[in-house]
Amino acid sequence: MRLLIQEAKEMRRFSTNLSIGFALFLASVTSNAQTYGRPYEQGGRYRYGDRSSGSGRNGSPADRALYDLSRVDRNAYVDHHEREHFRHAQEDLVRFQERWSQGRFDRGRLDRAIDNMQHLVQARQLRGRDRDVLANDLEALRYFRAGQGREW
Repeated sequence: MRLLIQEAKEMRRFSTNLSIGFALFLASVTSNAQTYGRPYEQGGRYRYGDRSSGSGRNGSPADRALYDLSRVDRNAYVDHHEREHFRHAQEDLVRFQERWSQGRFDRGRLDRAIDNMQHLVQARQLRGRDRDVLANDLEALRYFRAGQGREW
């Protein structure tokens, strides 16, 4: 009887170790499955972040900036200070869009979002590729702001 109890404990320990090992294996495999957009050729160089075939092409600059901020925020290893800039930029863009959908152009909200994004573009903690994507969104938001949304 004692032998059976000891065998059952060993089997339980083995299955627990096997489950933990399998979970770690899955985590390591899926952590490398991040995608950063399909590279496309422009001017003889490959660039990342092509959204021309996706739904982001038809959205406003605020839509695309929100999408990119969310993606970069999820994948970035940054401190609390930079994380707050991500949060504030996203909140300001969401509030800007709410008012924009009601026919009001809230320049103050858009300016605050642009300021936070400018800080992120200059942050050394972000990868160069992510800074480039946010810099492109920042340029589009400034153009959008200059035309008060009319050109879009």
